[in-house]
Amino acid sequence: DSLRLHVLSGQVQGNADAARLYGVTERRIKEWRNKYPAFDREFRVALADALATLTNEAMERAMEGSDTMLRFFLERRGGEAWQMRQHIDHTSNGNTMAALIAEHGELDEEEARERGLIYDADEYSDED
Repeated sequence: DSLRLHVLSGQVQGNADAARLYGVTERRIKEWRNKYPAFDREFRVALADALATLTNEAMERAMEGSDTMLRFFLERRGGEAWQMRQHIDHTSNGNTMAALIAEHGELDEEEARERGLIYDADEYSDED
């Protein structure tokens, strides 16, 4: 029960924290978890319960109007439509932006695409 209370309070989040709690090495905790299935099961259940508690709290905050929590849940659980996307230019061959501008002049995005200087990775994806 002591381990469970420490996990649920957030003081123990993994083997290293449990080692500090019991005054042993992390390696010893791993040995105990391998040697004593009941200890390992208690540890896993406590971690799962702690995660469930945090998830429920976050969901409550999202439903109470926390835009940050709502966005977090939508990004993680709302499917592809809600996931954050980034456009990353992998075509500079290590050149800095200043070097590219010096070589090609200042271009807007459309001109840069026409010259093949930038492109969307999705256009060249094998996933179709």
